[in-house]
Amino acid sequence: MAASIASYLNVLLGTPPTGHTDSNITSDDELKWKWIETFLSKRFGWQWKDEIRNYLRKFAILRGLCQNVGLELVPRDYDMDSPFPFKKSDIISMIPAYKHVACSSADGRTLLESSKTSLDKGKLEDAVNYGTKALLRLVSVCGPYHRMTAGAYCLLAVVLYHTGDFNQATIYRQKALDINERELGLDHPDTMKSYRDLAVFYYRLQHMELALKMESKVDTLGDMWSGKFEPNENVNISPN
Repeated sequence: MAASIASYLNVLLGTPPTGHTDSNITSDDELKWKWIETFLSKRFGWQWKDEIRNYLRKFAILRGLCQNVGLELVPRDYDMDSPFPFKKSDIISMIPAYKHVACSSADGRTLLESSKTSLDKGKLEDAVNYGTKALLRLVSVCGPYHRMTAGAYCLLAVVLYHTGDFNQATIYRQKALDINERELGLDHPDTMKSYRDLAVFYYRLQHMELALKMESKVDTLGDMWSGKFEPNENVNISPN
């Protein structure tokens, strides 16, 4: 099974070989890609194009795939530019992956929407009140380390940022970052946005070293996520 998994990952995430290669291996890889193209066409009505491979965020795909199917790999630097980045020995194990009903709170979502609406209308005091109530509700229903709780921390941080309470806004944004790192991982876009927002908050607090540290992490994680990342100096602090 380990050899089959490594072979599949090489076909999906490796770079197609060029030059002289084993005809049997090439034929087998082409057959697998043909199956993938047929599946995408029938399941989603979407036609695969070879040039799309150049824009794949391969490490993000690998991480999501491992999470969804319970695949455990050796933690090392995989060369995605090679035809065979994965070996049989890289496959450690497969762990059970189970599905469950996602925890949610209708009252919490309603309060969050009310806070966003108040913020858009410039009613900052109401936005703080709704955001605080939403945070308390989500912590009690979903727990302190849940994605919806992170969203509440993020929104409340934005509201407090606009009120001028940069210290408390930074504390809440740090809490959101802690949850995103734990629940989503370092290479997730929400985690990178948390670092970027924190950089802005630290800048407003005149903590230049911490602000530069956060921006440096954004650049590093951006390279991990997409292969190339161009930092944007115009940071938009928004609840979305």
